[in-house]
Amino acid sequence: MSRAGCGNCADGRLERQVGQLNRRVIQMLSGLIMFKKRVLREVLSCRLYTANYLLMIEYIIRKANHYLRILEEKKNLKKGASRK
Repeated sequence: MSRAGCGNCADGRLERQVGQLNRRVIQMLSGLIMFKKRVLREVLSCRLYTANYLLMIEYIIRKANHYLRILEEKKNLKKGASRK
């Protein structure tokens, strides 16, 4: 008998759901990064005003890129493991 969330689903349902979630998060993070970069460009060129500090915008971009790299690495490791 398998318990929910234990990772022992014989049909791989949990793995597929996590994979789908990760793909959605990667898409959303990519969109967030593009948006924040655009905001930063607009603020630096004085075409947009924001109450956010520039360093905070840069920090959010860095952290989002870092998280994106982690997810991409995990995705690539999974692809490599499934080929073996």
